[in-house]
Amino acid sequence: MPNKSSIILIQQDLKLLQILEKILESHGYTYSSTSSLKEAYSLINDCVGQIVLLCDQIPEEKGRELLHYIDEVSDVMKAIIIASKPSIPGAIAAVKEGAVDYIGIHEINDRFLPVVQTVDRKIRQELAQSSERTGREDNPSGIVGKSKALHIALERSYKAAESRETVLITGESGTGKELIARVIHHQTARSGDPFIPVNCGGIPANLLESELFGHVKGAYTGAGSTTKGYFQAADTGTIFLDEISNTSKPMQAKLLRVLESHEVWKVGIRRPDKIDVRVIAASNENLRRLVKERKFRKDLFYRLNVIAIRMPPLRERRSDIEALCNYFANQQARELDKEPPTFSEEVLEIFHRHDWPGNVRELKNLVKRIVVLADHPTVMVSDLPQFMQHTESDCFHNQKSLIEVERSHIQKIMEEVDWNISQAAKILGVSRQTLYNRLNQFNLQRPTVSYQTTGANNSV
Repeated sequence: MPNKSSIILIQQDLKLLQILEKILESHGYTYSSTSSLKEAYSLINDCVGQIVLLCDQIPEEKGRELLHYIDEVSDVMKAIIIASKPSIPGAIAAVKEGAVDYIGIHEINDRFLPVVQTVDRKIRQELAQSSERTGREDNPSGIVGKSKALHIALERSYKAAESRETVLITGESGTGKELIARVIHHQTARSGDPFIPVNCGGIPANLLESELFGHVKGAYTGAGSTTKGYFQAADTGTIFLDEISNTSKPMQAKLLRVLESHEVWKVGIRRPDKIDVRVIAASNENLRRLVKERKFRKDLFYRLNVIAIRMPPLRERRSDIEALCNYFANQQARELDKEPPTFSEEVLEIFHRHDWPGNVRELKNLVKRIVVLADHPTVMVSDLPQFMQHTESDCFHNQKSLIEVERSHIQKIMEEVDWNISQAAKILGVSRQTLYNRLNQFNLQRPTVSYQTTGANNSV
């Protein structure tokens, strides 16, 4: 069974936060804590923990939104509410909104640890069962496909696992860079130790140092206790630094020092912590180009790029599309306890013509949506989103450039969801920030509606 679940602590009462941290620490749990709601979303989005301990002091509406967000982000993550003023209606409401348990503040000494341990056990059982299912499907990595481009990436990852060197994984958003990092980790002697994924682009620049290396109590305003960073949490295991290109030059210098010295310095302390961590980094940006533009340190690039692995975009592995569709359809159907649908030849043909700017993540989200809504055994063209039902004008027929296809596709998605950034990002399989960047790059914006008054006969 996997190691203990990691924990995200969201608590605005700093005294209570310290008590909870002490209990977790004394029983060997790794945790990340915050009193900021904005930071909480970042931690959850990065999936740095499987158990979320949430105080009920935040406004009711915001608490509900956070519980819904936890449910959207992960199938494994589970929330426990810690109530400052517990009540039966409060407990019922919390469970209705998705919490798995509800603890009154006066029950901390008696119930807190047993509840956490019970939820932890349940999560690890689910992960073990999931792993067994994956093993029965002869797919221990979660990576599906037999295309040559994918085969090259997998072969290189197996070779990378044989050494202790740093690895740099490159590829567009949604290609599966974290999956390849996990393949490497699980093929090494460190497989029983932590694998800590960190989205460097999802953490505010002024907090990244503290998040990566930890901080001591009083190091800065709001630092109410001494906290370990992601590097310390990954000790003896692997840390996966995603979107490494989004780090600042000063942070790049600090990362280089960590790689060279195998030491990290908590913010606010003058004594380093020794660490033994395998570093795998990833970027969807061309780091060689950023080095030339002096936006990324050359010495760090070469230190990370000891073993380079490129994850191919889905358009370079079209032969894998049918297998991916069936794999994701089976996954989603199991969750819904229904028979997985098959895909008609016409649908598969459309999928093969589509350029998938969101790559495998976009395909996965689309298939999940289709399976949820499907009410017949075969997926037909009419079951596809409107923009995909008219693909005859796509690049294979009009010989558009890839950039034109991507711009057109993003515009269609935005129009379909009435310019809702969150929904569009989910359909495309990219982060909100990536979508904002693309909208700016392609100069896409919601059309302005103007109203003209023509006198008393106006109608709405």
